[in-house]
Amino acid sequence: MEQLWDKILEEVSKQIPAVYYGSFISPLSLLNYDDQKLVIVAPSKTIKNHVEQKYQHYIEEAIYKIGGSKLKVEINIDSQSSFIGDLVNEKFKDNNLSFNSDYTFDEFAVGESNRLAFSACQEILKRPGEINPLYIHGGVSVGKTHLLQAIGRELQSKFPPNTVKYLPISNFLSEFVFTLQNRQSMEAFRLKYQSYSVLIIDDIQYLNSGAEKTQEEFIALFNHLYDRKKQIIIASDRSSKELPVKDLLRSRFVTGIQVEIKPPNEEIRLEILKRKTKALGLNLTKESIYYIANNFQTDTRGLIGALNDILIFKKTYNLLLLSEQDVKNILDNRLLKIKHVDFDHEKIIDRVCHHFSQMKKDVLGHCRKPEYVVPRHISMYLLYKLCSMNKTTVGRIFNSKHSTVINAIKKVKSNMDKDESYRKKLLLIQSEFEYK
Repeated sequence: MEQLWDKILEEVSKQIPAVYYGSFISPLSLLNYDDQKLVIVAPSKTIKNHVEQKYQHYIEEAIYKIGGSKLKVEINIDSQSSFIGDLVNEKFKDNNLSFNSDYTFDEFAVGESNRLAFSACQEILKRPGEINPLYIHGGVSVGKTHLLQAIGRELQSKFPPNTVKYLPISNFLSEFVFTLQNRQSMEAFRLKYQSYSVLIIDDIQYLNSGAEKTQEEFIALFNHLYDRKKQIIIASDRSSKELPVKDLLRSRFVTGIQVEIKPPNEEIRLEILKRKTKALGLNLTKESIYYIANNFQTDTRGLIGALNDILIFKKTYNLLLLSEQDVKNILDNRLLKIKHVDFDHEKIIDRVCHHFSQMKKDVLGHCRKPEYVVPRHISMYLLYKLCSMNKTTVGRIFNSKHSTVINAIKKVKSNMDKDESYRKKLLLIQSEFEYK
């Protein structure tokens, strides 16, 4: 029986490109055969369906060529593989991450800080697959996910059902690891992602340099989609040159368009407040709206959080109108937390290490290599600025002298004045601790 199957495989291999033969024919095995039919076992439902649709006739032709008779080919699924496959499909089924109906282009407030990103998305809608990839980067809560969701919703009407996929990179990594750990067929995993017409990936910065296999898998997927002009859209909290990934992957991201979304300027903040107050039924005075816009400047979440505080107060006390003084009183606690919250210094150091892709022990150590010194100085500066720690206390954490901390803080301030990319990175890290 093995000899017969080997001959069939040899004939089929002459008709199918090697890449598809390896993915869909090699995983098959012969269970049994008689004068009427030949029974094959596939490791997953995905592979079974794909072979039945595209390659079964090649197998039937090979049987006829070898034995001179036409046998019916029946493909079954290996029970254990099928069980694991069901687990994977249920855990990571596509409808787990449907598009949010609140994230539309109509609801996206456009201004100078995000106009390029918005325009790039509109261009993608006109010519999907021609500008590839679209890479959007910016700090926390500046509208990246809103744009990704909005363009995904629009592209759904241009492609077959279930071929436009949005997901954070963490979901891709989780599914990949789960598939490996449960010995699920990698061919099914690859086929699933290769079948998308549009792949939208959020938070690509979490595809870090330590994950060799996942990076290799993502590079292969990226190349497959790119070569076939499938649209790829990526978002990150930093530019591609700052990503902690392999140079090979980083170089792929610069082939299309890279656009930055900056923190919302006053124009955008006022537009967001105007739309949200109307949607929430908040009748705020012009002065109150300007007060909120001027005190919550870093991201849109702060604005929305402030409005939610006001809404709860208004409903609790059944008020029709709120004065500017009422608004100030309501937001006092939120503003106080922003200015004086006692941050966990360990968390700040951890985040700096993450942004620079360095081990914490190296940043806390005394090695003078630049890759350790820069995050070390920034950590010292943020502890001094955000936690209101005195320089002696900061020195104890790093086992450094008082004068070392002083020089570090001066160095950071100087670099911020001279180096725009340095300043952006520091402000990006700092923004993560401004609204808690």
